[in-house]
Amino acid sequence: MNIVRDLIELLFVVAIGGMVVSSIRRIKSASIRPYLCTVCQRPTARGYAKCRHCGAPVTE
Repeated sequence: MNIVRDLIELLFVVAIGGMVVSSIRRIKSASIRPYLCTVCQRPTARGYAKCRHCGAPVTE
């Protein structure tokens, strides 16, 4: 019987569940939008200097 370990695992499950629910709510309310390349209009990461689809420079 490891009550402390079980309580820590329960806290992790509650925390992860809360993050998932929060993310789903933000996606449904459209407050999270993907960053789109200005040239090809496809989703891309802002962390790279060039779009991985068309090679255009990424600007914010």
